[in-house]
Amino acid sequence: MEGDRNIQLTVVQPPEDEDEINIDLSAIGDGMKRFLVLWLALAVAFGAIAGGVTLRWQAVRYAGDAMALIARSGVAEITKIQSPTVVEDALNMLGLELEMLDSVRTSIRIESVMSDKAYDQRTLYYNLLTKSANLDAVRSLLDTEDDVTRYIVALNYKDVGCTREEGIELLSELLNAYRRYIENTYNYNMPMGSSVNVIDYREYDYAEAANIFAEALDDIQWYLAAVERSDASDFRSNETGYTFGDLANIAEMLKDIELDRVTSYITINSVTANDPSREISHYEWLIENLERRRTVQEARLQSLAESIETYEKDPIILVAGEENTLEKDPDEQDNYDSMIEEKLNTQREISGYTRTIRYYESVIEGFRTTGTVSQRDVEKVEGYLASLNEKLNQLIRDVNATADEYYEKATFANTLRVLVPAMAEENTLSVSGLALNVGIVEGALLVAYLGAAVIYGLKKANPRKEQTASTGA
Repeated sequence: MEGDRNIQLTVVQPPEDEDEINIDLSAIGDGMKRFLVLWLALAVAFGAIAGGVTLRWQAVRYAGDAMALIARSGVAEITKIQSPTVVEDALNMLGLELEMLDSVRTSIRIESVMSDKAYDQRTLYYNLLTKSANLDAVRSLLDTEDDVTRYIVALNYKDVGCTREEGIELLSELLNAYRRYIENTYNYNMPMGSSVNVIDYREYDYAEAANIFAEALDDIQWYLAAVERSDASDFRSNETGYTFGDLANIAEMLKDIELDRVTSYITINSVTANDPSREISHYEWLIENLERRRTVQEARLQSLAESIETYEKDPIILVAGEENTLEKDPDEQDNYDSMIEEKLNTQREISGYTRTIRYYESVIEGFRTTGTVSQRDVEKVEGYLASLNEKLNQLIRDVNATADEYYEKATFANTLRVLVPAMAEENTLSVSGLALNVGIVEGALLVAYLGAAVIYGLKKANPRKEQTASTGA
């Protein structure tokens, strides 16, 4: 056929550009299938690890101080809870190393809580002062009774190096140690003993027996004065019917009437149970012994006075105390208070030695001029001593009974009540934080998985370039 023609079609493939990179989606898909199991396994493993690490970090991270609310009354300073004595006691009770003492002291924070009434009064007076400089308002502000009795005690357990649970336990023990300090320092009921309960005064010469009674009455008065300082309620015993002031008055009357009567009678009449001339050397020996003791105490008193003067000239005022006032560091304050107490005790001993020496000197002077002692004088002195001994023992029984009832039943003037026990904010689980950390890990793995699939697909779609590269090498 004329119209029939043979047509030949030749398809010529253009030469490939060696720099051209072929992208084959099916090859990439093969790569995704190839690495799918590995990716899932790593995603589960690393997701679990990230979640576990996050939960552990949330459990141990510092969420806030361990805190407790306490109520304290009396003369015990709240800053004493930071003193080395209290902190060391708490550490010993918990079996912790004493190397932690300084870090614990510096990690304790004390905040006072003012009553609503005192706060309202202060606010009112401050508002008046801002409007006018009224002197009456100033005086009222200064006279406002805002004695703070409630405090928040906080412990930064992170700075101490403790966990939350350990911090709560340590703060609780610090409060217990502070309570023991108060009880031992202010509320300690030391039974009132006396040498007359142990020593039979009848075994001594009359002048010595009278001196034994004098020392016993001094001890009673000293004890009653110490207890009465802690009694803010003027406590009266239901058992004895006495207050500590009443007992102190009885002790004073025994000293001024009963004791003075017997000592004056012994001195004036030179009454002794032995030969007066032989007793002179004995009392001279007693005086020499007392003078040696007095000399030792006088040297001790001078040393204490110099130490106290050094403290007063160079006070260490470093710690913010109650109501933002400045106070001495608790450690330094403890040392200062103990030195003052020791000075008072030393002065008391010196005064006692001096009084006894003068008394014995008057006794010796009487013995030098007397010849014999009448039986009538002996019987009278023995009667005076027996009467004084009976009244003194009764006074001691009343003192012990009154003190026991005071410390067992009365409201202590120095107490510590823990209104809210030690606690710390719990580390709550943050779902958003957990999801974020796990999401970051899973996202990184997903990117790595897709990247590996793409690289696999590119290598599979460009085998010649791989061969060329290998040949050229």
